[in-house]
Amino acid sequence: MRKRGLLVALVALGLGLVAAPAIFQMWSRAPKGAVMLDEFRPYMTERKIASFQDYMRQIDAAVEETDEHLRPYVAENAGIDDAEFATRFAEFDDFTEEWPAIDADMSDMLVRVRASVDNYEAVDALPPFDLFPWFFVVPGALIASLAGFKLWRPQSGATSLWVLVALGIGLIAAPFVFQMFSRAPKGAEMMDEFTTIETRPRVQTMQGYFSSMAIGEGSIRLGIIPALHDEAGLTDEQIAEQFPAVSELHDNWITIINEMTPMIGAMSDNVDNYEAIKALPPFTLFPFFFVLPGVIVAALAGLALRRERPRPHDRAAAEPVREHAFDAAEQRGAPVMTGRHRLRAAAGMLALVFIVASTAAVAGAASAQSTKPRKLVGTFELTPGTCDASGAASGSYFRMVLVGGTVDNGPFFANPDSTCADKTYIPAAPGTDGGLITGRYQRQPDPAFDGTGNSLAAGIIEPQAFTAIDFSVSTNPTEPQTGDKVPKPTIRVKRKKLTGDLRAVTASWNNEDFSQGSPKPDGSRPGLTTRVTGTYDARSGEFTLEWASQIVGGPFNDFTGIWHWEGTFEKK
Repeated sequence: MRKRGLLVALVALGLGLVAAPAIFQMWSRAPKGAVMLDEFRPYMTERKIASFQDYMRQIDAAVEETDEHLRPYVAENAGIDDAEFATRFAEFDDFTEEWPAIDADMSDMLVRVRASVDNYEAVDALPPFDLFPWFFVVPGALIASLAGFKLWRPQSGATSLWVLVALGIGLIAAPFVFQMFSRAPKGAEMMDEFTTIETRPRVQTMQGYFSSMAIGEGSIRLGIIPALHDEAGLTDEQIAEQFPAVSELHDNWITIINEMTPMIGAMSDNVDNYEAIKALPPFTLFPFFFVLPGVIVAALAGLALRRERPRPHDRAAAEPVREHAFDAAEQRGAPVMTGRHRLRAAAGMLALVFIVASTAAVAGAASAQSTKPRKLVGTFELTPGTCDASGAASGSYFRMVLVGGTVDNGPFFANPDSTCADKTYIPAAPGTDGGLITGRYQRQPDPAFDGTGNSLAAGIIEPQAFTAIDFSVSTNPTEPQTGDKVPKPTIRVKRKKLTGDLRAVTASWNNEDFSQGSPKPDGSRPGLTTRVTGTYDARSGEFTLEWASQIVGGPFNDFTGIWHWEGTFEKK
């Protein structure tokens, strides 16, 4: 092959490397890999996985101890036989039936994740994923530029060819320097292991397990242990001595929630990121993406060096050939738009603009004559939620739809800490501000949580217990979960009907924030999210406000919060 052909091949190879990240969509996929590795880092350690496995052991031991020892004890010492136990603690009985399947599935998942810790550490030791596209673009641009320069200036000497040889050797060396031949296959093993773990259905199953475990623990904490106190006459010390597994779970439940729910959140938030990495070429091929181009570059540049011969200065040959081109249309005298044609087109456009503007003005005038929605600026003072005879809540309350449910029919999350017989209703009590204030923000305090993850926001509603940890709501100029700037809460009334923009509403729980307004901070209404609607009586000030907001991201991803607030509006 002649030297010119070798240089053309080098230019093509360099441009191929530059194009590779775009072809494999690395610019969008590689940063997602970096995010996944970062968010998994706190959980991908032997110690952390071992602690999760210990939590599973604690729950299993408490379930076994309750069935084998506690039930016979309360039957003998508190007069609560099996039939009454099953009636009074029905949620616990339901949980014990589900637990073997939950335990087997969760334990298997943790074993597999623990086996992937070494593989994760190998991948995490590679250069940052978001830099990977540049490892192709930068060498490729240099190769194409140097080879192109040599094509343009053949007499420029051999320096550019020697640099190309060095670049080729550098590409060959890179996988060895970064230990890609050992680390990349481990990355492939990790990705294969996560194929059945990091999927949306599997994560949703884990979310359902959390709901079941919360109900089971709530039955122990709020039903069985009080029965041991009140009806069996046991003290906390005696319970710990007689039923150590039940006592251990009771003592450690908040720690379990604090640590396991963020893990579920990380799994949920990274399903799409995992899919993006999985769509990249196999990890095992990554070293060869450097070695093969490196060998080719070094070989082609070396061959070109062998054909490099000193030649006499030839100005005419060195100068690039310049060809003068002329506009074919100008040569042929192609027709162009005349001034008269332009005037006619402009007049037509002006007429069209006039018609549109006139129509809009007429429509605007007609609209102005109709009743305009008006803002209600003041405090929507909440009526406290109470439990009615049916076991549901009236007044102000909150419910949460499980994944795959509907706003009207659920299924709904059963909060063991609810004061209602129907645990899917969580009554709300007005906070220190009396309720929701429009026209200004009711911000989260700083800090927003206490040491165990309880929300400290208390302006709109009083913090309410949710699986042993308090949640609450606030409105903030920057929505904490998304980081988006959002407007102040707005409620409007027209013919006694309320509408509003409550994108600033955020729920906080267990050191996490969840966008719970409508629309979402970006103006969208994903999934089951509904518009803010309600009613208003101007004479009495009585109102109702309702909306649903689907959670996006975190441990409750795709769950939906349903908010029903009612009370009296006090104008500012």
